[in-house]
Amino acid sequence: MRSSHSFHLVALAFAVLVVVSLPVSAANHFVSMQGATFVPASISIFTGDTVIWTNDDALSHTATSGNPCSSNGTFNSGLVGPGDSFQFTFTNAGDFNYFCALHCLGGMVGDVSVVQPTDVDAPSKVATLSQNFPNPFNPRTTIAYSLTERARAVVSIFDSEGALVIRMDQGVREAGTYQVEWDGRNASGATVGSGVYFYRLEGVPGVMPRKMVLLK
Repeated sequence: MRSSHSFHLVALAFAVLVVVSLPVSAANHFVSMQGATFVPASISIFTGDTVIWTNDDALSHTATSGNPCSSNGTFNSGLVGPGDSFQFTFTNAGDFNYFCALHCLGGMVGDVSVVQPTDVDAPSKVATLSQNFPNPFNPRTTIAYSLTERARAVVSIFDSEGALVIRMDQGVREAGTYQVEWDGRNASGATVGSGVYFYRLEGVPGVMPRKMVLLK
């Protein structure tokens, strides 16, 4: 005859297995459309989560996936009038850039970083790199990044051929949000030409590079 103590141990083990096997609950994340900006402009979520864009402005806006002024068809809100909302559920992992089709030349852009949860205690990303603003730009633009823990960070800019243009904001940084301005010059102080450039955050893992356009 099985003892009461053994029965309780088996029941406890079964309960633990049930708890561990529960899926991570999907969550909603909110982005406000204000003026010519998305607030926040950069967010990190899990697959299965939903992002809800709400227009808190007096003008109409869109949330259109792709690089500025070039839709890739993943999602498109159409016109979102003042007080209206649009939502999209992200089922695939990856980095998703988006923009307002009416104000993309003014730099109204954002991005959503989507990761696949491995368990309930999946760690958050060490860093996020936001889309530069404005983009396209001439001659200056601002690059923002956030750290969730102390790390050595370097913002590096490369041309379309992959050649290093300049490294900026090098050093050990505490957790927080930082901004660095690029004035369109290389490491020697010479002005670079129009074209596509890439920038990335070195020193921390798992951060995808981003593209920006210098127009003169």
